[in-house]
Order: sequence, then C-alpha cells, then structure tokens
Amino acid sequence: VCASTMVLVEVINVLCKLNRILEEAQKEKLNIRKNIDAVLSLPIKWIELDFAIIRRASEYQFKVSGIDCVHVASMELNLVNEIISADEELNKIDFIKRIDPLTFKVG
Repeated sequence: VCASTMVLVEVINVLCKLNRILEEAQKEKLNIRKNIDAVLSLPIKWIELDFAIIRRASEYQFKVSGIDCVHVASMELNLVNEIISADEELNKIDFIKRIDPLTFKVG
C-alpha cells in the first residue's frame, strides 16, 4: 500500500476545517498531530512530493483538480494504477482504476 504525502496535507486540511466547526459549536477540538501520527503509524509506503511529480502534474489536460493531478502524477511515476478514493472525478482518467472506499475489501 502506498500513498502520496499530499494525502497528509489533505487530512490536515479537513481536520482544520472540522476544528473550526467544533470551535464554533463550542465542542472539543480534534488533536491534529495525534490524528496524523495515527495515519503515519499505518503500514504505508509514502511517496514524497518532488519536482518530477509537480512537473508531470502540470502537463496533464484532465478535467480534474490540481491536487488530483498531483495524485495521478505520483501514481504514474511510481507505477501505481489503483487508487482508493471517493473522488469520482478520478474516473475521468483512463489509466487509473478507482476503488470506492465503501466497496473496498482487503484480500
């Protein structure tokens, strides 16, 4: 199992948004560091974001977000063709097989 370090950026972004909502509701905020440490404790090979990935992502003409282009470039340059994602936009990319996390089964 591998993942781009961009996933960590996206997780932090979501947790920050949730913390703003929790703060407005006067509820206890999430510990972002502990959540990131939990993700980092998983048996995942992390693909570091580098200039080759950024350059490749900038060449795509897919009708998806820039973040998704970075994920696709990370996959392409590391010979990965399957992604577990709820993002249906990735279905637009013919060399990617998107697996919906709600239907994913180990084994």
